[in-house]
Amino acid sequence: MGRLLAAAPEPDVRPRAPPPPPVLWRGAAGGTGRLLRGVNDPAFVEVWEWRMAPGEDHDSGDHAPGTREIIQLREGALVVTVDGTGYPVRAGETIDFRADRPHAYRNPGDVEAVLTMVVVMPEGERDRRI
Repeated sequence: MGRLLAAAPEPDVRPRAPPPPPVLWRGAAGGTGRLLRGVNDPAFVEVWEWRMAPGEDHDSGDHAPGTREIIQLREGALVVTVDGTGYPVRAGETIDFRADRPHAYRNPGDVEAVLTMVVVMPEGERDRRI
């Protein structure tokens, strides 16, 4: 009788769904920037998912010296402006640039822009998730 009423043993491995990634940017038209993952060994690297509504933009200013960004546009259209020069990016294209100067992103299209962004910062930068 004891075996029938005993609780089942705890499993050694318990997969769990991760918590939703934090939204660290919200655009006026409903766009979001979610930090998917960050590592800090030896440089700090962040992986983001951005969604920008049609006509939405974001002025990023400049980051620490030596910071770089890589953007892969999955859907829609994007204009990345670096040091005052705009660079159009189409779905499927990738752009990388030094992000230690003023830069901005704008969705000039009529559909949502969906992009994956990787930010590589120099050693010693902090984790923005904290």
